[in-house]
Amino acid sequence: MEVYILDRNYYDRLIDEYEYDAYSDHPFEGESTFATDIMGPWEIELPKIIYCRADFRFIHNTDYPCVDICTDSVFSKKIFDVILNLSELNYRSVPVIMVDDTYPDDPLREDGTLKDEVKREEYVAVQLMDSVNAFDHDNSEYDNSHIFPGEVGNIHKLVLKEPEGGFPSIFRIKEQGHMFVSSQAKEALVKAGIKGCEFKPVEVSS
Repeated sequence: MEVYILDRNYYDRLIDEYEYDAYSDHPFEGESTFATDIMGPWEIELPKIIYCRADFRFIHNTDYPCVDICTDSVFSKKIFDVILNLSELNYRSVPVIMVDDTYPDDPLREDGTLKDEVKREEYVAVQLMDSVNAFDHDNSEYDNSHIFPGEVGNIHKLVLKEPEGGFPSIFRIKEQGHMFVSSQAKEALVKAGIKGCEFKPVEVSS
């Protein structure tokens, strides 16, 4: 079975002057470690909502925005609906509301709520609660970690091995922070017209 790293197609994003597509706009407890915390399958206290400011001239170009506080964990609901239709997942999620940072007037109504035209609510931050044991120690090339003895450090060549039952539609491994998708998920996402994604093939040992 083929497997891919889920990455970004920066040509679709059409952003040159920004490092990120969106920036956290309302600090919350645990924000400073949120990027690493949400990558692991452990219980953390998730915020009820994440507010981000984004340029609405460009944010529609991607279903996989790069957000400063969690660079690879925010998806459009369109992406995640496609993946959920393929298989069951053990996950937790947080709604992400994008707020237009180019809006020329006050974005709030008199009652303090956001105006409809300044917000997009079709995004979600996802924490996968299972880590797949798929790292091929024998065929991958890597350094041992200097910080965590016995653990994998820098990976120079990544090779995965197919777990019993096959690869999930989307998954993480503990040895590397990327999101991975199966060939079935890739085909479904391409068919659905998902924007802003690039699928980088990963070697799978036989």
